[in-house]
Amino acid sequence: MRKKKTPMTTLTPLKTPYTDLVDNTCPLPEHPRPQLKRTDNLWQSLNGVWSYAMRRGGLPTGERLEGNKPEWDGDIIVPYAPETLLSGVRKTVTPDDVLWYERSFTADYLWPMFGGRILLHFGAVDQRCKVFVNDKLAGSHEGGYWSFHLDITIFIKPGDNLLTVAVTDPSEQDYGAYGKQTTKRGKIWYTPTAGIWQTVWLEGVPERHIEQVKITPDLENQEVRFDLTFNGPAEGLAGYGKITHCPAGLEAGPEAMYLDAGTITTKDANADTLTLIGALDLLVPWSPENPALYEYKLTVGDDEIEGYFAMRTYGIGHDENGIPRLFLNGKPYIHIGVLDQGYWSDGYYTAATDQAMIDDIVAMKNLGFNMIRKHIKIEPMRWYYHCDRLGMLVWQDMVNGGGPYRFSVIGLLPFLGIHLNDEKRYARFGRKDEASRAVFETECRRTIEQLYSVPSICLWVPFNEGWGQFDSRRIASLVKALDPTRPVDHASGWHDQGAGDLKSPHVYFKKIRQKKDKSGRPYALSEFGGYSYAVPGHTSSSIEYGYRRYDTLQAYQDGVLDLLEHLAAHRPHIIAATVYTQLSDVEDETNGLLTFDRCVSKWPEDSDAAKRLIEINKRLRSAFD
Repeated sequence: MRKKKTPMTTLTPLKTPYTDLVDNTCPLPEHPRPQLKRTDNLWQSLNGVWSYAMRRGGLPTGERLEGNKPEWDGDIIVPYAPETLLSGVRKTVTPDDVLWYERSFTADYLWPMFGGRILLHFGAVDQRCKVFVNDKLAGSHEGGYWSFHLDITIFIKPGDNLLTVAVTDPSEQDYGAYGKQTTKRGKIWYTPTAGIWQTVWLEGVPERHIEQVKITPDLENQEVRFDLTFNGPAEGLAGYGKITHCPAGLEAGPEAMYLDAGTITTKDANADTLTLIGALDLLVPWSPENPALYEYKLTVGDDEIEGYFAMRTYGIGHDENGIPRLFLNGKPYIHIGVLDQGYWSDGYYTAATDQAMIDDIVAMKNLGFNMIRKHIKIEPMRWYYHCDRLGMLVWQDMVNGGGPYRFSVIGLLPFLGIHLNDEKRYARFGRKDEASRAVFETECRRTIEQLYSVPSICLWVPFNEGWGQFDSRRIASLVKALDPTRPVDHASGWHDQGAGDLKSPHVYFKKIRQKKDKSGRPYALSEFGGYSYAVPGHTSSSIEYGYRRYDTLQAYQDGVLDLLEHLAAHRPHIIAATVYTQLSDVEDETNGLLTFDRCVSKWPEDSDAAKRLIEINKRLRSAFD
């Protein structure tokens, strides 16, 4: 074991295997929204080289920018935050700064027809921004994890146009969601990422067009429901379409493909929405073992879109022995998961390439995991797409915020066996400000709205370890009302209020002893492990932080395997889910299965240790079965 070292604030920049593969003229060129694409493919990425400047002050006021723009400091590679190696800047944006961006663009070829519209999309901008086109205010946005778009048709002209974005990021010094970012990074808190951190893109659309698709599968009736939201009234619109590709059933063999296997017809319409129902002639349920995806095309008025969906159901029930379980497609299914912060040494919140995201998911799947808990972060839609197509369940955390993290409430009291009621004791949990509580509820709605149609998301986690927690019984009911198709883990870790669908302890400093929940909820070990080994030459910090630390790879592997063996041997039939901490090292934390730079797996493929890890994960599933 190693003694705890004094925290340091400086980090050594680390490349990943993907850093030098980035094309700075157009990084992350893939379509950023796989579940809602236009069939005419009229879109354009604006990722690449922009001008940037950092200045003290606030966001600009007024409808025009003339005379208010700074002199530019240099170039930045979008969509990588300025703090990152990939951005080419490596400067910190403080809460007192305004981060400015600018680039030119042309949109002439994006007009799909006479009278069409041009939309400007942002995957995510942290945290507040104003957007100007040709020095005129086109719109603003608040919230660093949610996508938004602006109709910029009236602002653009033939030929070159100028796009300017001004951003401020108060990080943890405000009540909005900020996740694991903090201006004083260290241990479990990470470097902030300000500004544009997901793809910026233009899209040509018809005058009346689909803005959102909400997809709900219905296994029992062999139907899929599409609720379409438009930019205006849907009255008078009729919709039709086809399920253009169905997955091969395992029993049918890989050569079995079906075209035009489903027909989609209008069900009803109101105000600004239209509902279409697709009937399936062939039903192949989605699962991690068989991640079957259907592809569709829909035509409504002048708009034609395409995307994908999956047929699956999630729920809670009892197995034949009366043990409460998580269910997949109407049957008990154990989740063997890993915690994932979604941080990268070269891009922090943003993976260098699409392949980088894929390789993380595949690495976990190859080690026998079938679930990733996405921890206190919302990923780009392409990350979820890869989970959908590769077969990886996702527990989705809401992004925490609120007041300061109080160690006495969050860290000390739970280990003394003291669990607080979170109703009206708002100050203890960092939620004294009523506006902060209101913002969290708004952000819950945004999260569910943005991610509702993702097939692999199987569970929502509103609160983690009491951080920013309030009225969690009511919040769990709110989440259920917004999405009745998925279970809710209302308070992962501690300060359990007896609500939600899971009993969800975190166990780090004592032996794991599963107990049945008195209220009859499934038992989910939603965080454990966190064992640490710092691989020489692959750490960005001189600190080695974890819940048990080892000096050699062999000792680390033996420690983790002993822990998992204990878990597999001690009444494993009680467990509904496990979440090992964690997928990768992050800055000070050296408790990942992979290094922060993704250059080294601490569980090399075909090694004896990796084979034992895979075997234990299989044994957990078989003991459950």
